Amino acid sequence: MQAELLAIEGMPDALAQLAHHPKAVVSNGPERKIRCALECTQLTHHFSGNLFSAYTLNVWKPDPQLYLKAAAAMGYAPQQCVVIDDAAVGVQAGLAAGMHVIHLNHFPEEEATPAGAIGIHHASELPEVLHQLAQR
Repeated sequence: MQAELLAIEGMPDALAQLAHHPKAVVSNGPERKIRCALECTQLTHHFSGNLFSAYTLNVWKPDPQLYLKAAAAMGYAPQQCVVIDDAAVGVQAGLAAGMHVIHLNHFPEEEATPAGAIGIHHASELPEVLHQLAQR
């Protein structure tokens, strides 16, 4: 896994531009896998240890409780949170949690962005979309 793992194109720059926003990884994967992925892609420093695994919390997306537990642990209400996910189950979970949701849709011809979510196709779009959300 380590030799093949690359960051999503544009994500390192997007995260750097969003350095002043608190961030977390909320994943259906085990924490060991989350840590490995972040270390391999050199993105660990963006998340300040805010890693939330379904295996640790014993709840899996699309159940919104995974996002709700992560938000509560970080001291945020759902409406203060923005979920950025590239998987349908994560988008569904974020919407069900009452959070703002950005769907990083890598396959727009094959997968529709659900109503209520903002669809983007490249990580480089994240800073502008988050800026627009902050203006609402």
